[in-house]
This record gives sequence, C-alpha cells and structure tokens, in this order.
Amino acid sequence: MDARFPTGMQLALAGAPASPRLAEALAVDALTLAPQGGHIAVLRAESLCAAVYDNGDSLIHATTAWRAAGLAPDPESLRTVPAGQPVATGDDTLPPLLMWADAATARGWALPAAERAALDLPGAAMLVLAVIPLAAEAALEAASRALGLTGLQGRVLAAVLKTGSIRRAASACGIAYDTARGAISEAMARVGVPRLPALLNRLTLLVLGIWPDGDDAEQASLLADMLGLTQRQAGLALALALGQTRAEAAAAIGVSEAVAKKEIDQIFIITGVGSAPALVRRLAEARALAMLSGVAGGVVWADEGLAPLRFMARPDGSRIALSDHGRAGAPPVLVVHSSMTSRHVATPLLRALQRAGYRVLAIDRPGFGMSDMVPAPCPFAAAVDDLVLVLEALKIDRIAMVTRGAAQFALAAGRRLPERLGRVVLVNPDPPSRMSGEVGGVVSVIKTLFWKNPTMVAGFARLLASQYTPGKAEAIIRRTVEASPPDRAFMADPKNIAEYYRASRASTTGRYQGYVAEQVAFATMADDAPLQGTSGWTVLLGGVDVIHDPGSVAAYWRIVLPDAAHETVAGAGRFLAMTHTDAVLAGLGPATNF
Repeated sequence: MDARFPTGMQLALAGAPASPRLAEALAVDALTLAPQGGHIAVLRAESLCAAVYDNGDSLIHATTAWRAAGLAPDPESLRTVPAGQPVATGDDTLPPLLMWADAATARGWALPAAERAALDLPGAAMLVLAVIPLAAEAALEAASRALGLTGLQGRVLAAVLKTGSIRRAASACGIAYDTARGAISEAMARVGVPRLPALLNRLTLLVLGIWPDGDDAEQASLLADMLGLTQRQAGLALALALGQTRAEAAAAIGVSEAVAKKEIDQIFIITGVGSAPALVRRLAEARALAMLSGVAGGVVWADEGLAPLRFMARPDGSRIALSDHGRAGAPPVLVVHSSMTSRHVATPLLRALQRAGYRVLAIDRPGFGMSDMVPAPCPFAAAVDDLVLVLEALKIDRIAMVTRGAAQFALAAGRRLPERLGRVVLVNPDPPSRMSGEVGGVVSVIKTLFWKNPTMVAGFARLLASQYTPGKAEAIIRRTVEASPPDRAFMADPKNIAEYYRASRASTTGRYQGYVAEQVAFATMADDAPLQGTSGWTVLLGGVDVIHDPGSVAAYWRIVLPDAAHETVAGAGRFLAMTHTDAVLAGLGPATNF
C-alpha cells in the first residue's frame, strides 16, 4: 500500500486492493484522524455557558447563556476539584455540572471562536464551562416544534428538565399537577415514546445539536469516566435515560431488579439527582462536557440555526426527519438529497423553487442526517416507505420531485406511487457504478474502488466521518471539483462551501449508515429496469462531470427512462441544480401544472 496512506486509511481499507490513486485523489497525507478516532458532535453555541477569569478570579468574559443562567461559582472552590472533572455546585434544585481548566489547557478544548479569543485576553487564567439545555430558549422552542409538541407541552417538559420533577414543574408553570401529567402523556404519544425519560432525552439532545451515534457500551464507558460511576452503574443510568424501566434495565445488564435498585440509589447519590428525569439532563451535560474537553470525539459548532426540522414516527417508533420550507397551500416539491449530503437544501435552489411558487420539502432518507436507519434489502424502497408516511401525515396527494443523484429512489417511487408523483427532474442521476465510465476525478476513483470491493465502503465512511471538519471538508471539496470549471467557480464562494458542509456534516456524528447502504447498492446492483409512463420526467446532465462520463450516463438513462426528456446542459457540472436553476424550473414547469 502507498506510503502516503496514514494508519487510519490503512485500517479502513484493510483487505482492499492497494490504491495510490485514492491517496492522491483525497490528499490523505494532509488528513488526520479526530482525537481518539471518535465521532464529532455538532453543537449549538447558544447552549454553551462559558466564563473566563483572570489571575485575581475576576470575571473578564462570559457568554450570553452564562449570564442568563445566573451562574456565579467561586473559582477558588472550583479549583479544589481536579481540572476537567465535572462537578455540580450551586443552590438550585438541580444545579448544572461545571468543569474548569487553566487557560493553557483550555486552549486545546473544542471552543467557539469567541471563547478561544477570550483565553488570549491579558490576564486570562481560568475557563469554566457548563452546557445547559435550557440556556437557549429559541433552541428549546425549535426542538419542541420539531417533535410536534404544543406550547404547553414544551413548557412543561422544560420545567421538568429544570426541576427534575413533574410536581415541581407544574408549580413552576402555574398549572395543576394533573394538567402537567396530561400534557406529558400527550407529548409522549406524539413523539412515540413510552416513558418520560425517553422523551426528555430526545428533547435535550435535540436542543443541544446533533449527537454522535455510538453503541451503549461506549457511551457507558464515557459516562463512567466523567461522573465517577462504575461500568455497571453507567449502563443502568444510560438505560434509564433511554426510557427503560428498572426491570428492563436490570435485565439488559444481567442483574436482578433488587441489585439494580441498590445501584440506582447509588447513581442518584453520585450524580446529585433524585429522579430519572433529572438523570437525563445530568447525562447530557456530562456527555457534552466530555466532547468539549476532547475526552471523546470532538465538537463542531453550528454557525447558524439548523435547517427547519420536524420529526415523524414510523410504526416501530423510529424517526423520520424532514424540513418544510413552504406555506401549506402551495404546490409541494420534494428536493431529494444526494448520497453525500442530507436534507439541507442549497439556498440558490431553495430560493428559485420558492419564487416559482413551490412549497419545498426535504426528507432525510433512512440512515442519513437525523433519520433513523431502517435495515432493508433495498435502501431506496425503504426511503419510499418513509415518503408514503410523510405524504399521509401532511395530507399531500401529489408531489413534484427534484433529485440530486438518488435517481434509484425516484425510480422506486415511480414504480410504487406513479399516481402521486407530479413532474420529476433528475439532476445528474447516478447509474450503477460499473456503468459510470472513467473520468478520473476523486469521487470517480472512489466509486470504482467500491465497485471492485464493496467491503471498502463502511471503512471509508468511518474514516471520512472521523475527520470531516470544516477545514478538511473544504480541502476535499476543492480537490473534488478542480477538474470541473463550472463547479470550481461555484465553490469559489465560501458561502457555497459552508452550505455543502452543513448539508453533509451529520455524517461526522456517525450517521453514515444510509450512505454505506446506498453505496453498496450502487456497487452491486443490476441495471435498472426500464420505467414506462415517464413523459413528465426530465433528466438533466452536466456537460462537465467529475464523477461519471456524461456520454455513458446519458446512454444508460435513455434506456431506463425512454419516455422522459433528456438534456445535457453545456457549461454545467455536478452542482447543476444550484448553478442552473432555470433548467430545473423548466423541467418542473409552472407550480400550477406539476
């Protein structure tokens, strides 16, 4: 194997054919794994409570959230606790966890730019952090809306998180205890969870951002380290926070319910809480502080509000994530993301569709973005199942579609739901990997390798996710489009690179199962069978393509979609949907005629 492959790449591609071309294409000699090889969290800066003190313990910098929370710890007392160790201190019923470090150590933590700058102020000596889900009221309201909660339900749940008790929450909200319980019961039914801790866990993590996926053992080990729990206690705590009963949690770790009860009593004492709802918040705080200090994975800060988000529950309780950008009465169009991105719709395309009068919807396919994975023989068919659920929930009878890649999803929808599809525009649709032709670009090289050895896909996804920071994403994007003048020009604008990163950054949290499933499908699938009755479909291909040979792709799709309109757009590349929105709108036609 080429000497330029770092250790992480060697592991990721173990058993695969040696490929110096991939090393050269990705410039992997410039890439390094994230700390501990962990995934990265995408956190909202609004929830970060941070303060910087000088040598005399005077406060010289504090975030808005710190001031809003009214935090006023004694720095001298904090220093009696080892640096980097969370501690609950304060007079509140449920005081937040605080963690401190000297300025030199804190400069190595994952902090927003303002806090990094504050550590360089004259006299800066000590940083104190807390992550409080309730610190960002706007984020809490957005998360409540995403889960489909009413205003009352959101307020009651926020009060439970703050006080750790339904009874105290009812008092804080000025409502009767039975009213609070009723609001919580209705909220659990809406979200599709059986118990309050599971509901609070979903709300809390959603308020804070996008969290890394990981198995329960990994999370339990992290919590044990951060909170001073034994491994068994950490496993029990995690199970309770995920909504299991005491009996279920005991069975999960292989102890009797009596033993579990004694351990849970100790968990409450060690963590300083008195209930399962309070434990949910404590675990979220500990996990966030671990990410910030680099104990586990890393953090990328969301530089703006996340895309409009709404969750819908599948029959099994798992989640579908979608964004709705339009007024309910406008003709709907579904923008289908590529296999490298998620539901975030690029601004040029979004604005063009809205100006044309469309209601723009976008759904994370299973295993992408914030939609839960669905194990299925065909990932595209599973995505159509989700589309049916969304259409029924939103009471949409018929929908137009624009896809960026993901043509096999459109084909599956066309075979199953022909009467519910309006006009369909396929932008640069991907054929099976063996039909791509050879163009030599970075993604083309990767697709060829996947076709020759599909077992490489999961390892590659794991490697890329572990190091997909904004800076490295920019380097990869620029390397990817360097052979395409129109794409290179589009990505010369930093705003477009930032948007692409936002659309793909959920993979850094470990949510790349959908990508793996679809790439394996592309590498192993047979040719798509021809689909008749597609006179309302349009296939748009960029004249310059860094992934596929345009001629080979055009010939393939003319066979698969013989009734569709086919056009190769001169001067367009992979980002045709954003650079040539007029061609997309021409394929869709007027919003009144889809």
